[in-house]
Amino acid sequence: MENNNFTELEELRSQMAVLKDKLSREEIVSERLLRQTMKGHVRFINSQAWVSGAACVAVILMMPGLSQEFGLSIWLVIFTAVMMLFSMGATIFYHRGVSPDMMNGNLLQVAKRMRKLKNDYKNWKYIGYPMAAIWSVWFSAEIVLTSAVNRTMAMSLLSGLLVGGIAGVVIGLKMQKKTLSTIDEIISQIED
Repeated sequence: MENNNFTELEELRSQMAVLKDKLSREEIVSERLLRQTMKGHVRFINSQAWVSGAACVAVILMMPGLSQEFGLSIWLVIFTAVMMLFSMGATIFYHRGVSPDMMNGNLLQVAKRMRKLKNDYKNWKYIGYPMAAIWSVWFSAEIVLTSAVNRTMAMSLLSGLLVGGIAGVVIGLKMQKKTLSTIDEIISQIED
């Protein structure tokens, strides 16, 4: 009887060892999959930054032509270029250290960095919105007051500015919302 209990106990121990080994392997695979998923999320976040940078470059390149075509001041062109370069610089600054490689390190540091990036994105409105408002008012004033185009053309340009501005705001807010939700996903995956 005692020998039978001893055999059962040994059998239970071996089964426990097998279960522990399986759990250990599943945890390793699970962590690896988690890190791979988070790397994909970080790539998406960085791709959004690249799209923003490309849009800034496009605006910088278009402004001199618009200036010549519609008689806009060189100061507006310079302000636009400085504003776009500042926006690109802020995006690069915000994304410093955010790369798929960071997912190989300490996940608590990753969560901390993602929270910082989220706060930076949320706080950008205090800089970006006033800059965009100043630029829009300045551009509108130049079109109406000093432009070399007639009144009808000026109203068409302002209508285009309004439509383009609304479209830009909608696209920008969607991009920001998607980026923030991706950041939240990374943080929640780490905290789980």
